[in-house]
Amino acid sequence: MTRVKICGCMTVADAVAAAEAGADFIGINFTPNSRRRVSVEEASLIVRAAGTPLREMEQEEPPPSHPGHFDTIEAWFAHGAQALDRLLARKRPLVVGVFQYQHIEDVNQIADETGIDLIQLSGSEPWSDALLANRQAIQVLRPRHGMTADEIAAYIKPGAALAFMLDPSSGTGTAGEWPAAAKIAALIPLWLAGGLTPANVAAAIAAMKPWAVDVASGVETHGMKDPAKIAAFVTAVREYDEGPPGTRTDRSLDLSSRGNSMDARVFEPRRSSPRMVSFPYRGGYRYHLVFTTRGLKPLLRGRWAELAVDELKAAATTAGFVVEAFCVMPNHIHVLLAGDAVLDSDLKGFAHRFKQTVGFRFKHATGERLWHRSYYDHVVRSNEPMLPHVAYILNNPVAAGLVETPADWPHCGPAEALEEVSAPLQDRSKDLSVRVEALAREFRDHEAGDRP
Repeated sequence: MTRVKICGCMTVADAVAAAEAGADFIGINFTPNSRRRVSVEEASLIVRAAGTPLREMEQEEPPPSHPGHFDTIEAWFAHGAQALDRLLARKRPLVVGVFQYQHIEDVNQIADETGIDLIQLSGSEPWSDALLANRQAIQVLRPRHGMTADEIAAYIKPGAALAFMLDPSSGTGTAGEWPAAAKIAALIPLWLAGGLTPANVAAAIAAMKPWAVDVASGVETHGMKDPAKIAAFVTAVREYDEGPPGTRTDRSLDLSSRGNSMDARVFEPRRSSPRMVSFPYRGGYRYHLVFTTRGLKPLLRGRWAELAVDELKAAATTAGFVVEAFCVMPNHIHVLLAGDAVLDSDLKGFAHRFKQTVGFRFKHATGERLWHRSYYDHVVRSNEPMLPHVAYILNNPVAAGLVETPADWPHCGPAEALEEVSAPLQDRSKDLSVRVEALAREFRDHEAGDRP
């Protein structure tokens, strides 16, 4: 089976679309100069949308190296592929943080703060950086023009990064030179990137037989992830793997493509949502929730958006929550809830009532299903700053280009939350990630008592 990575996910909706399509990996970009770069706060939400991070599953990860046992690239990267398949059996999709020319200490700090599962080193970092990383690593080479397969093979080192990616496009998203890649794929389980699209990925797999394919711009429209293109890309890969009708094999017992835990099944179509099995979801906890519409269609408009706002408040009151921030967008909803230990606030009860009430009325009126069957939650830690969550939620319509300020959007609030972030959101920067990072720094400085 060819594994699929959808890279450059910038929003929770991007990650949901990739995971729903059946991607094995999703990529979040932390490269400073990339247009797809996300802040730590935004990345944390995306990571949680993909399920419980591996580090919180209380299971041993495969060791990073076995000196003396895998001293050839063939043996080492075969071991790496098996290790990644074991991780995929526990959780799918895995979340990959993409870095380039960044100090390994900064990489490790971001990995810990966001909860990403894997690290991708996409610059010219030395192989030794993979040994210093606090996550398993994928090393990327963007070969110079005319670089031969022998030269590429000489560059690859065993014993450090668990996987190797070749990007013949040099990161431009255009098709590169593939002949050398085919020879490398014959030696090791190769990750292939560069110029892949739903139209050409099957041909690329046929020509090179990579272990995984990586796509970013090939599934975008006007610079934004396109759910239809993502689904078409994954479908093209799966259809090639299955072969022509009559030759397809039964993969129902293939543990590399089927998880054995709740989290491993998070995004398989029509399966469960990413609930942490051992967490009670009751009591005085805070949650950042995301509800998405079926197929991310813009169904929450006009009276349906107004109904969603009313039912958010009603369901929260019934379940014992205070709504600290909310935003109803055409195809998704963000809400920040504060629970009460005395009232034994019930998150599952809240979500069930809200989705059932709005969904029933929508289906009764239109004959169509409104919601995607699962929802996504982030349990907010007690030491986690609230302002970045509030600012991120209320700024959704601004980031989408629908209004100039959060106060202009009729379906977000409450009023006190809008007032709380109105002054910081007057920042001259138009980049949401810059504003959220500024808010987070201000909050941390205040907590540390060293605000200037």
